[in-house]
Amino acid sequence: MLVDCTLRDGGYHNAWDFDSELINEYLEAMAAISADYVELGFRSLEQGTYRGGCAYTTDRFIRHLNVPSSLRLGVMVNAGELARYPGGVKAALDILFVDAADSPVRLVRVASHFSELEEALEACTWLRQRGYLVGVNLMQIADRSEAEIEEIANRTSERPPRCLVLCRQYGQHGCRPDQQNCLSSPARLGRSVGDPRTRQHGSGVGQLSTSNC
Repeated sequence: MLVDCTLRDGGYHNAWDFDSELINEYLEAMAAISADYVELGFRSLEQGTYRGGCAYTTDRFIRHLNVPSSLRLGVMVNAGELARYPGGVKAALDILFVDAADSPVRLVRVASHFSELEEALEACTWLRQRGYLVGVNLMQIADRSEAEIEEIANRTSERPPRCLVLCRQYGQHGCRPDQQNCLSSPARLGRSVGDPRTRQHGSGVGQLSTSNC
């Protein structure tokens, strides 16, 4: 499954403020290379500073785009934001999402730090019950100990997401090739949860992505 997240990730440089014409051209390009999913941006409740449409990626925003019929769309939510919402994770999700059958979004990835994994798994359960394909993007795995990686395996085996992506980046630092706990963690986690759909995200920070693959 090929998921492209150019706009969601690139939005950190321009506050997710992309012109609609540019987005439509990008979607056509993704269809031309046979991408399966396009992660258009974040879905968020946070206000206060100006951010463009791809910071919120509402269903209404998406319906104004020209989406090729071959593409399926995704968004990302931050587990930390869901956890901070006064009513809790489920209350935040109730505002952010309708049932998948009534939405142009099919894939939701939950970005989570290790300390937010419980909230991420709670979000996964809620979203799966409403028909979404769900994944967890677990960040800063390079900073985790062997014991913590085993804990991740145990917790995700109880409420497994469709796919668990391990992101090694930590601020301006990526995982080095000599950090074996980090490099072997996708395979070990996959074995622990009885599911091979555990993947790594070899960040380009420090020009280490190729070395980590």
